[in-house]
Amino acid sequence: GVVGDGWQVAVVASEATVGGGAQPGATLPSWALALQQPGTSAAALAAALRHGEPAVLARPRGAAVQLDLRSLMAGAREELADQLCAALAGIEASTGARD
Repeated sequence: GVVGDGWQVAVVASEATVGGGAQPGATLPSWALALQQPGTSAAALAAALRHGEPAVLARPRGAAVQLDLRSLMAGAREELADQLCAALAGIEASTGARD
């Protein structure tokens, strides 16, 4: 699928949370895919991704959502791309965004 007009996509520096245990709150440098569209809230995009099958968890950051690429399993790129296209198409359809 192709992302419609107006969507802004960028790769941005990020920090991934290591988790709990001996180092709660510790972070590692990472990269994230940032997505946004004027007129679409980050919360709406994050919800659309979360409700897909499989669910994709994104972090709202300002007007964009970020998908941390550190947690992407090997071989999952195509499945993630399909989910992104489905979520973006669903938002465009529900908001009447232009193609």
